[in-house]
Parts: sequence; structure tokens; C-alpha cells
Amino acid sequence: MTTDDGLRRVIGFGGGLAVIVGTTIGSGVFRKPTTLARDVGDPATILGLWVAFGLVSLCGALALAELSSMLPRTGGVYVYLRAAYGDAAAFVFGWLYLLVTTPATNGALATFFGELILGLARVPAGPASPWRVPAVAGLTVLVLTAVNLLGARMGSAVQTVFTLIKVGALLVLMVVSFTLPEGSFGHLAPLPGGPRALGVGAASVIWAYDGWISVSMIAGEVVAAERLMRRIIIAGMLAIALLYVGANVGYFFAMPVGEMARQAAGVPQTIMAARFGTRGAVLISLAILCSVVGALNGNVLTRPRVPYALARDGLAFPFLGRAHPRWATPYVSILIQSAATVVLVALLRDFDRLTTYFVVVEWSALLFAVAAVIVLRHRRPDAPRPYRTPGYPWVPLVFLAGTLAGLVAIVWGEIDRASPNYSPLWGLLLAGAGFPVFAIWRRSLRPSPAAAGLVVAGSLGLLLAGCGPARPPSGAPSAPAPSTSPAEWTLAWSDEFEGPAGASVDPGRWVAEVGGHGWGNNELEYYTDRTRNAYLDGGGSLVIEALRERFEGQGVVREYTSARLKTQGRFEQAYGRFEARIKIPRGQGMWPAFWLLGTDIPTVGWPRCGEIDVMENIGREPAAVHGSMHGPGYSGGSSVTGTYALLGGEAFADAFHDFAVEWEPAIVRFFVDGRLYETRTPADLRPGQVWVFDHPFFVILNVAVGGDWPGAPDATTAFPQTMLVDYVRVYRRAG
Repeated sequence: MTTDDGLRRVIGFGGGLAVIVGTTIGSGVFRKPTTLARDVGDPATILGLWVAFGLVSLCGALALAELSSMLPRTGGVYVYLRAAYGDAAAFVFGWLYLLVTTPATNGALATFFGELILGLARVPAGPASPWRVPAVAGLTVLVLTAVNLLGARMGSAVQTVFTLIKVGALLVLMVVSFTLPEGSFGHLAPLPGGPRALGVGAASVIWAYDGWISVSMIAGEVVAAERLMRRIIIAGMLAIALLYVGANVGYFFAMPVGEMARQAAGVPQTIMAARFGTRGAVLISLAILCSVVGALNGNVLTRPRVPYALARDGLAFPFLGRAHPRWATPYVSILIQSAATVVLVALLRDFDRLTTYFVVVEWSALLFAVAAVIVLRHRRPDAPRPYRTPGYPWVPLVFLAGTLAGLVAIVWGEIDRASPNYSPLWGLLLAGAGFPVFAIWRRSLRPSPAAAGLVVAGSLGLLLAGCGPARPPSGAPSAPAPSTSPAEWTLAWSDEFEGPAGASVDPGRWVAEVGGHGWGNNELEYYTDRTRNAYLDGGGSLVIEALRERFEGQGVVREYTSARLKTQGRFEQAYGRFEARIKIPRGQGMWPAFWLLGTDIPTVGWPRCGEIDVMENIGREPAAVHGSMHGPGYSGGSSVTGTYALLGGEAFADAFHDFAVEWEPAIVRFFVDGRLYETRTPADLRPGQVWVFDHPFFVILNVAVGGDWPGAPDATTAFPQTMLVDYVRVYRRAG
């Protein structure tokens, strides 16, 4: 059956449920746990955010179910806004969907898909091959565009398949999480001092829940929409909330929050690897790929219906309202939105700012959409409503209050960063700019192509301005961030490791620590002072070599040896720039590090002395390094941690990289290859925790084997393993 909108009612309950579940569950529940653990830090608060915004989203869905039964037309939120507020508000929502929010969210999903699939295939896609991720992302968008051009029935069938895969993956992941022998519900206990960065946490959770409005956009293609839409929305939201909360309880049962914060490779991959090894990590990665494709397919299926409805109502170019004569799909809108997505993927390869940008703009529109329930109850009290929102008006009011609080927290949290992110404000500015554009549009009965070009150019200009310089959440590489000028630093100490091959390190600069009692981490190596484990290569580099060999000393027997060198008693300094150029080893169980330790450790102990980890890597995460700070109340797995990750299959063991911190009173900045990726201040600590980074520290270089964090080497780990250090340099402020 073809509707008045020119589209066919072919989607039933199962297809509609697949659209809402499949579009909402995308990357967020798999990708955001590490971000939340790192930035919020408190398990109880993180679970509270998932529950709270699940409730908020459910309230919004219950409210919009009334509107979908009252106005069962293709276009969803656009239709509701027009009915409640008139053409101007509907136009603004429609043009944002056409030119900004849809290309942004689809581009982010497609880019993440490209990074994942190239990483699984071990195809390098870093700075040396910058076109590979955009190429895969663009091709993915084009393939899904072709699928959805062939009809809503085809699109919803594909969506059903991907939805079953991702729901199955989440259920398997939950079962595995709750059956790990090291799991404990004690990991869910609130931490002393409470949470950090609630705005960042709110943005992550809202991003994960976004997509629940998608099914309202295809209401005109749902069979018996007046009856089925409310069932689809309510059942879908309950399923999503239960899956999200269940998955996150499982994550925290499986590992402490501090351990979760370090999982650059992904919390789901780590959990599956703990049970099934590398094969398990690969399988869950493939399921996540399906999840991302499912979310992207859902967007390609549903979102073009908004500009289509806009044109059908005379608020956009008529060609946007064309339905294909054979497939009965809004093919022009699908093609234009997909083309805009491909262009954005090519122009903007880092969508981190756009994620927040998208959330603020879209959920601001949802505030007005849910408020439309209240507005239309007053304006059109006698209109047929096959379904009425239960608990009215409290249910829509809960959504309005919760969403408004979340958006304020997000915007404030982004502005309050050490490097402020103003992209949410740019998004709101772009939304507001739609009103004068609409006024100009309505002055002409036949808008010209030149006017359309002006609108597109202006929106893209604001979009690009809103993105600004990319910042690297979770350590994604970015352009080098400006640190302090080199002229502001004076070299205080260095070792360039010049000397004949096989020579030992300079004893005037370094002390070799000796022992094999686990070093507080259950490590498996014995550190020696032999030149077999630490020596110069004759080419200007230090070699720290980990060997698989039986070694006995100090009453213990170990199966591995390595070296740990420190400058304690030779060189110690408070504040400055500490940097080293290092090529790390590779392999499961390897744990190379470049770090600083407080000189007062003999008297106050660890962690009261303070520790700054300039660089740590664990072998199972070849593309990630961690920068951490330890002190009283925030040590070990609860340290203040940042992560920097390479993209596209590259590994830190493939080449030398520069690692540095700039340490000043009340601030520490972390760099990789000149790129600032993390800034820490006393504000990052919880109440009652003490900033102990105000006295001299010494430098340590080591390669550990095994331990609580990296785990033991396995059959894939080849020995010997070496860490090469080109230089270590320490600067102090000039003057």
C-alpha cells in the first residue's frame, strides 16, 4: 500500500523494532566504557548515568509515541515540530538534518568502521596512508546507500540481520563477563571522593542512546502505524536500556574501573580475550563492526525521510521530495545526504568534536519535540490520539528536565576543559542561523539554485569552524598541539647513549636496580646489572633486552631477565620537560616504561612519593601507550590515566616515537610525537586526595615481563625482546 506521502507501508513490528534497536545500539556501548572509566572514574556514577539517561530516553520515547500515533507520517520529529510550532521551527530542524547532523553522525560511524576493519586486517592507515580510512568509510556509505535505494523492505531486512548480530554479541559478552573467575561485584562499589567530569560522561552516554527517534521518521511506512508505533517505541527502548545497563554491570564485574580506563584496545575485546584468547577478541571486533554497520544502515534508511517530508510540505526544493517510481524510496534525499557524508569524511577525518557537536544540536531539538506533546494537548485537545502518554505530564517533564541538565553539563564540561571545546556552541549558533535563512527562503516563491548554494556553503563554513583543531579523546592522534616554545626551556641533563657497541651505560648517570621479587606487580623477570640486559648498541642508542633464561638470585628463581635503570642519586629535578625517544618491544606480556618517581620514596613510601608514567605500554595493546599519575588514593588501577592510540594497524614497536611530559606547578601535560593528548591538574583529583607533584623526581627506564596488568607472555611472544632508547633529555625553564 502506498501512503499519501508516496511511500509504501511495508514495515511491520519486527522491522520497526530492528530499526530502533539497531540504529540506537551502534558504537557507544562498545566504545565508550574506556572513556567513561577514564573521565568519570566512579563505577556507581557511571552506572547511574546509564540508568538515568535510559529512563530519560524511555520517557522521551513514551511521549513521542503519542505524537507518532496522532501524526503517523514520514518525517517523525519534523512533523511534530511543524504541528506544534509552525513552519520555521520545522524548517530549522529539517535543514540541520540535511546538511549537518546526519552527515556528521554517519561520517563518524563510517570512519570508526574504517578504522576497525583496517585494524583487523592489519592494514596501515596512519599518516603515511591518510586516504585509506576515508576511502573505506566512503565506500561503506555508498554500499548502504545502494541497499536502501532498493526499498524500505530491503533496508529493514538488512537492519534486522545486523540487529540480531549486535544483540547476540551483547548477550554473549554479558555471559562471558559474569563468568570470568576474577570477576567481582565489589568492583561496582562507589570510590572515595566521587566522580569527575560528569559533562563528559553525559555526552558519552547520550551519544550511546541517540537513535531512539529513528523509527518515528518512517512512521508513514509502518503497517497500522497508529497501533504498532507505540509498541515498537516502548519495546525498543526497554530492550535498549536493559542491554546497556546489563552490559555495563558485566564490564565492571569483569574488571576494576582503573583497569577499564587503561583498555585502549577496547573493554569488550579484553573481556573476550580473557576467556577465548586472541580469537575471542577478533570475534567481538567483528560483531562490533556489524553493530556499527547496523547503526549506519539505520541512519541511511531513516534520516533522509526528514528532508523528503520537508520538500513534500513545500519547505525545500521540490526534487528532495521525489520518490522512486519503482522502489518507492526518497532516492534524491538519500543520495544527497550520502554525498554530504562522503564529503565530510574526506574533509574531516577526526569526528571527536562532531560527536559532542551532534549530540547538543540534536538533543536540543528533541527538547522541543517532546515539549510538543504538552503544546498540542493545549492547542488540539480534541485531536484523535490512539495512544496517550502514561503519567502525563510528569513523563515528558522528566525527559525535559533530564535532557536539559545533561546538555548544560556537556556544554559546561567542554568549555571548562584545559583546551576548551566550543563546538557545541557553534552547533547551537548554526541551529539559530536557520531562522533568518527560513525568512529569506520564504520571501521567494521559487528559491533559486544560487540561494541553495549559499545555504550549503554557509552551513559547511559554520560546520568546519565548529570542528576546529581536532582534540584526541582516548588518545587518537591529532595535529601537533602547540606546547611551550623550545626557547623557554634550557637543557639541564641528558644522555645520548654514545659509546662503543656492548658498553655499559654511564654509571655517573644511571644505577641498575637488581632483584626479582615481583616489584609490587607480580612481575616475572629478574632485573640484573649485566650488560647482557642493558648495553649500548654503538649507534647512539641504549638497548634494554629482555631474555627468556633461568636466573637465580636473592633467593628466587625466575625464567626471564631484563634491566631497570634509574637516575636516583645521580640526577633529580622538580618540574621541567622530561622526554625520550624510544622504540618499544612487542609481544604479549611485555611492559616497557619511561617514568618518574619521587625522591622521597625512602622516607614516605609509594605512592605518597608520587609517580609520573611518561609512557607505559602493554604488549596486548600494540597501538596504545598510557600516561598516568599515581599518588595517595589514586594509585595502581585507580591512577589518573590518559591513553594515546595509533590508528590504522600501526604499532608503537614499528618505529621510534617521542614521549614527553611538561611538568609545572599544578599542571602536567603529556605528549606523544609532539602532540598534546592529556593535561592533568589538581582539579582532576577527588576530594581528600593530595597533589604530591611538588618536589624532585628521578628518571626510570625499564622493560618488565608479565605482571598483573599485562599478563604473562604466551606462545606468540618471541624472545629476546628489546627496547631501544635514542636519548633521554631533561629541561628546565629558561631563566
